Amino acid sequence: MKPYIADPILNTVVRYQANAAGTVNITRAQVLNLLTMNTGGSTTQYRLCQAVRVNKLELTVVAGGSIEWKSTYGPNRLIEVNGTSTTAAGTLVSRPPVNTLASFWSLTGQNESEILFSISTANTNDYLTVTFSFVLLDKSSPASVTFVNSGTLGQVYWTFLDGPRAGAIWTPIGVTSTD
Repeated sequence: MKPYIADPILNTVVRYQANAAGTVNITRAQVLNLLTMNTGGSTTQYRLCQAVRVNKLELTVVAGGSIEWKSTYGPNRLIEVNGTSTTAAGTLVSRPPVNTLASFWSLTGQNESEILFSISTANTNDYLTVTFSFVLLDKSSPASVTFVNSGTLGQVYWTFLDGPRAGAIWTPIGVTSTD
């Protein structure tokens, strides 16, 4: 008999585009809030993930950028990439180093304010592709997430990587989003 898996792990890739230059810190709560659903037509959405793990970041920049993996178990790890001109972009592909916070699963209700990594870019229109694994919420009550805009009842949304909030830099592209 094939084993029953109560909480299957799903994998996906989401691409984000920067709408401003700057540095943002990405917390456990923000990665847990990447996938939400509207259940009432208001500005309140509900988190659909009970656990998320970042597997890989691919940062494509024109004039430079960096990823800094945060750690409480050792030194932070800074990885930089520099573009050469407006026509030749630089690309950085990085997986969470061992013992950095992002190398572990982020779980609903556990240390959600911890910063997993920071992303710095020098230009708007830079791209970040995030590969991650997640487990859908099954037994517990979903956490609410407040957005600026209301959504459509029953619609599933991908949120800003550094949101959900007005002024977020990393906008999901190619998927349904709100905020």
